Amino acid sequence: MLKLMIDSNVFDALLERQDLLAAIVALHQNGELVLLVTHLQIGELQEIPEQKRAKREALLQIMATIPAVRVPDAALTIGKWRVGESAIASKEDSALVRKMTGGNADTLKTR
Repeated sequence: MLKLMIDSNVFDALLERQDLLAAIVALHQNGELVLLVTHLQIGELQEIPEQKRAKREALLQIMATIPAVRVPDAALTIGKWRVGESAIASKEDSALVRKMTGGNADTLKTR
């Protein structure tokens, strides 16, 4: 199964290319593709100004047409970070810190 995360500006291309959107929807319906999104893509689409309301709603409808799995973004994004929606470290790095500190990150000291 292909897992795909697209930048929010690619949704514009999907709006213009209905054939591409149809192909992605078919892959999703056949279980061959999973669309991944973070709060950043959703937020960028929601922030499209009111003057472009029809476009905003059309882009959000695309996201609803291809049900997406919401995942945390891979890094802290200053100004856009949301609790529970962002990662400060990878799972591997977090596991290493837990191993090094016995599960108590407060024991880490910087010099």
